[in-house]
Amino acid sequence: MVVFKCYDVIFLEKKAANYFEGTLQLRKCSDEIILFVEGLFEEYKVGIALKTKSKNGWDYKVSSNSFLSKLKNILQRKYNGRCIMSRKLFTRHKQTGKEVYRMTLLFEELPFKVGDMISDRGDEVKVIKIGEKIVVKNVKTGKNYFFNP
Repeated sequence: MVVFKCYDVIFLEKKAANYFEGTLQLRKCSDEIILFVEGLFEEYKVGIALKTKSKNGWDYKVSSNSFLSKLKNILQRKYNGRCIMSRKLFTRHKQTGKEVYRMTLLFEELPFKVGDMISDRGDEVKVIKIGEKIVVKNVKTGKNYFFNP
């Protein structure tokens, strides 16, 4: 496991260098996507507390949950891949009592895109929609169902 610590990132608020609100997981992604995402970190001035190399990609500890929400929409529009966003209760705010969550965004690049014909269980299917779940349509029967690659 390779770990990179980044302390030269500009934080808009005064927070510790290792502070993070969420995690971005990029899996099976091309170098183009990784460079695009790192460019967005600089453009939106989002701090990266930790960058870790994992088995199939990279993990980024990010200082902004709202940036992760924006990034999900950007990645889904620009690249063909599956985005899964989840959140985990981290703590309660001391003064307001509101629940504070740590979000996780998983982006996995797929080898096919909407409209492609692929084979599933020996049948030809057409990819209808790619989101958190992949919807395909069987060419013979005309039935739609969820596809798990």
